[in-house]
Amino acid sequence: WYHEVLCSHSWSANICGQKRWVFYPPEVAEWLLDVRGNAATSAAPGSRPVDWEKNFPKLADAWQGRLEAVQESGELMFVPSGWYHEVDNLTFAVSINHNWLNASNAFQAWRFLQSEMELVGKKIGDLRDTFDSAEDFEERCQMLMKANCGLDLASWLSLLGSAAAEASKILE
Repeated sequence: WYHEVLCSHSWSANICGQKRWVFYPPEVAEWLLDVRGNAATSAAPGSRPVDWEKNFPKLADAWQGRLEAVQESGELMFVPSGWYHEVDNLTFAVSINHNWLNASNAFQAWRFLQSEMELVGKKIGDLRDTFDSAEDFEERCQMLMKANCGLDLASWLSLLGSAAAEASKILE
């Protein structure tokens, strides 16, 4: 399970087959994570990780807050920004998926990128003294963040600049 990359919205068009979706609203998202921010393998009874009561004490509560749906062939499933979800193919299935950002989730994407940058900095923080400068350390953090989530802060600003330029053309 996961939430979509960059806290984007997503849709999944099921060409054939059948899928079971379990959605967890944002208000229960923290209950799916341990103290290190790692998600449990599943919140479903019988599929929970070993020692889940200790490491994920509110996992059962998250399960109670879930929404479930079965997606049939020819149906489209919308995944809102920030919703963790599990998907199981109940039969052989082929789907087409698409993620996107817009004004409704741009701030969530920005917060996600900020938290990713902070996380990368913490993960390699003990190596800070091995870099020639603070700028080199920051550059490496940006590179690792881009490798992990597809964008660094400069790419994000470029994306916003392009969107603003397109919007200004419409307003002219």
